[in-house]
Amino acid sequence: MAMCALNGHQSNQNKEEAENIIGISANDAYSKMEYVEAQRLWSVIPDKPESMYGLGILSLRGLPGTKKNVERGVQLLEKASNAGYKEAANELAKHFAANGENEKAIGILKKSCDSGDTSCNKTMVDLYSRSKAGLTKEYCERLEGAKFSEDSPQYVNYLSCAFSGLVSSMSKDEAGNRLRN
Repeated sequence: MAMCALNGHQSNQNKEEAENIIGISANDAYSKMEYVEAQRLWSVIPDKPESMYGLGILSLRGLPGTKKNVERGVQLLEKASNAGYKEAANELAKHFAANGENEKAIGILKKSCDSGDTSCNKTMVDLYSRSKAGLTKEYCERLEGAKFSEDSPQYVNYLSCAFSGLVSSMSKDEAGNRLRN
């Protein structure tokens, strides 16, 4: 029925409903590792950011039954990221970081992180940690945005940032007390 609606045939669904159903079906196929079916379905609605993301991942990774094309994968993930699809920015940044292009990865993530994406901030913290630049305002702001649990190793760095006055969500005294304990 969804395909009928997309092709202008009589259907009990409108185009938007049909696209949503196809997107859900594609995501379901992907989660079941039915990559060829996921690719087929996302290709029906290629201009949707979710589809660009899915097709980008398939191209970037060359999962079973699909052709690996890193350049196409990067292009699709960039399009999805520019359309506001946060997961695409995270995947694109991971790709660049894995290839040693940390500055490029950080640049891609900043926009997504600034919109409050916790997972993005965690990826940024990891990238900054690899650069071993120490406690910088940017690093501390990303630690704050990542909202690490108190039992994580990164939480100590967050407390150090608060104690140094590089973040304002916790007083210097409170951070000092927590660091001592």
